[in-house]
Amino acid sequence: MQTGQNPQYPNENRKKRNRFNLIFTVVVIAAVAVAASAILVTMALVNRPSSQPQSAGSPSSSLLPGDAASGETSSLVRPEDWLLASSETSGTPSEIELSGTNDPIPQSSDPLLVIVNNTTPLPSGFAPNLAKLDDVKVDKRLVSAFEDLYEAGAKAKHYYWVTYGYRTEKQQNTIYQNNIKRLMEESNMTKAEATEEADKTIQKGGASEYITGLSIGVNTGDDAFGETSDYQWLVSHCADYGFILRYPADKEDVTGVKFQPWRFRYVGKAHAKKMQEMNLCLEEYVVYLNRQTASSETSAQS
Repeated sequence: MQTGQNPQYPNENRKKRNRFNLIFTVVVIAAVAVAASAILVTMALVNRPSSQPQSAGSPSSSLLPGDAASGETSSLVRPEDWLLASSETSGTPSEIELSGTNDPIPQSSDPLLVIVNNTTPLPSGFAPNLAKLDDVKVDKRLVSAFEDLYEAGAKAKHYYWVTYGYRTEKQQNTIYQNNIKRLMEESNMTKAEATEEADKTIQKGGASEYITGLSIGVNTGDDAFGETSDYQWLVSHCADYGFILRYPADKEDVTGVKFQPWRFRYVGKAHAKKMQEMNLCLEEYVVYLNRQTASSETSAQS
């Protein structure tokens, strides 16, 4: 019997090859599609902008309560918040350059830091809460602080008393005008010259810090006090009780007032110690706080 190849075998082989080729093609196409998708996803992730960009020039050390990065939001940064920052990390300059001596300074949100001078008027609605200290009217918030200072000074054989305190605008104007008259008579000054000098020493009503009740004159209330050991002790320790020397000799160009060794101002312990540490007078310190507040608000909005 003649044997031969089954005619069905070639057809079955071709069918198997076709199925193999089809499966192979599908697998290749799927692999290419997966690879392309992976490439597209990777490119999208790389190019996607950050959802929380960090503002340029914002050091991590400046983040304080109320900053956006802390999870809280606030439209106002209080001065006491900034006092929490270490002087070693806050980038604080040793001196603040003011925009100009003729420009009014925006007031701080802390009433203890209120500024009154020839260019910056007392805020409307400001009213001191007065009490008696050595028979002199002062803001009651400084009474216990001065009493503590007095006791500490007495232990070191230095004794202090309040000579000048709160004055009304009318009282201050009377003193101011009398001083102008005296300068014209005794120093042969013109009225313009005498007025300019009075602005540097007495200040007219409404421009003198005595109206706040937070400013005091101590002991003899004159330049001679600056030559005493009592003055040296007081300058060295006043910040421990919340006081600052209001018109230092090296800040005359900033305050616009001549050095007055007897003039001290109550600002609270935290502020006084910070000002002493940074070597800033009140004007410089308030400008510094205002700039920190503005910087914080800008960072929170970015």
